[in-house]
Amino acid sequence: SYVNGTWSAIDSMAGTRLYFSTQILKDGRMYVAGGEYGTGQSASEIYDPLTDTWTACPSTGHAYVDANSETLPDGGVLQACEWDNITFVYDPLTNTYSGQQPTLGTVDESAWVKFPDSSIVFVDMSTQNSERYIPSLNQWIVDGPVPVVLYDAISETGPGFLLPDGRAFYLGGSGHTAYRSE
Repeated sequence: SYVNGTWSAIDSMAGTRLYFSTQILKDGRMYVAGGEYGTGQSASEIYDPLTDTWTACPSTGHAYVDANSETLPDGGVLQACEWDNITFVYDPLTNTYSGQQPTLGTVDESAWVKFPDSSIVFVDMSTQNSERYIPSLNQWIVDGPVPVVLYDAISETGPGFLLPDGRAFYLGGSGHTAYRSE
């Protein structure tokens, strides 16, 4: 019952994390990676709610600071490595990372929005350039210019959301907002 529900303690992650990426996998497990602060910056883990256990994912050799991630159509997870401006695909069935792809600009502090076609859009940090990930190509491509500056003076921006009408709505740290239509 949501009205009379209770809280329970569960097993702790191996790493501590603040500002990290997370995805619920298709089988109900939870993927977490990185963190801007804490001991888990270069680590990822899977939580299984059925067994109350955490399992480490392999290292990519990169940090996932202020990390973005998104679930792909095949159930994999696209994971960003901000400072290195690359992404990897995590396969939850084999517990492996592969498909390293460079982004066109800086992923740090960005907000990702996944469209109904499973492509992913974000605005490069401190620019008005956007790029789009095409899962079938495993590649980032130029998406087009953003009409306003979304990042503030210290390179922070707000979130992005997919609206019911299929547009992406971005709230900028600069006070500006923008729509991205299909």
